[in-house]
Amino acid sequence: KILLFFGKLIKRKRPIDFLKLAKLNLNNKKFHFVMIGDGNLMRDCKMFIKKNKLKNISLLGFANQSKLRQFYNISDLLILPSFYETWGLTINEAFAAGIPAICTSHCGASKDLIINKKTGYTYNVGDIKDLKKKTDLILNNRKLSSQMKKNISKRIKLYNKQITVNSILKILNEK
Repeated sequence: KILLFFGKLIKRKRPIDFLKLAKLNLNNKKFHFVMIGDGNLMRDCKMFIKKNKLKNISLLGFANQSKLRQFYNISDLLILPSFYETWGLTINEAFAAGIPAICTSHCGASKDLIINKKTGYTYNVGDIKDLKKKTDLILNNRKLSSQMKKNISKRIKLYNKQITVNSILKILNEK
């Protein structure tokens, strides 16, 4: 099972929380953590991996936009541990690939896209134990994971160009 972090390695995105999750799963040979991104916390991430002897993580650095689909297609779960996200586009990208997501409740997209137990989970910033619990719920339950993928497919069909245009027109007509 592949868990994915995609984002800048900066304080607001809390990449160390993703590494802490990897550390809690150090003895779980079924999970592998893939971290894609670059930023001023790259060195801290490398030091955390080395200090904790994490063998279950691949820190790949920056990836070109054209390679994103390949990473989503091999992944089983997206983790977005950010302290703050205006939206969280990686959730949209993961959903387009049929991948459930776990993000903090401080992620804008969580209000529209994440339905707990249906398309993923939210958790409180920094609560790594709860993050692990929810990760395990999805990845250790094939039936739940499969149902989430079906729910994601239904959910993203609610968001298309015509529906968006109609919503904007409705708002404009109400004014």
